[in-house]
Amino acid sequence: MSEVIAQKHPWLEEIGDKLKQFSKTFQQAKLEKHVADYDDLLEYWLRVLETDSGVREYYQHRFRHILVDEYQDTNKLQSDIVEMIAGEHQIMAVGDDAQCIYTWRGAYFDNIRKFPSATRSEDLQNRNQLSQHAGDFALRQRHP
Repeated sequence: MSEVIAQKHPWLEEIGDKLKQFSKTFQQAKLEKHVADYDDLLEYWLRVLETDSGVREYYQHRFRHILVDEYQDTNKLQSDIVEMIAGEHQIMAVGDDAQCIYTWRGAYFDNIRKFPSATRSEDLQNRNQLSQHAGDFALRQRHP
């Protein structure tokens, strides 16, 4: 937590110790009550995908195509889950790095910027191009 505060939220350094104590207390309360929050569910899901090849392969074969809308608002954990599920399949990520609104929640807008470097992409800077490009792209997928 100290590293994240120092790198991304330096204005919180003066209350860093209080935040660490709050986090520790919150984690302990969740364990005692046998509950999980959304972030826990994401962490557990990624852990299952990383450690259980049967589960990972099931989901990699379950979906041929994966669509992620608002990809600029995904965090690193969510992006890792998408990549694990995708395997060798096709991912369609829709997003605009200029409209990232969830950085306060851990969104990492570089996910959308780095996405094209790892995949074949259709970069649509002009919204007027969208309909024609989307139609052409869909046709190429049906008739490669």
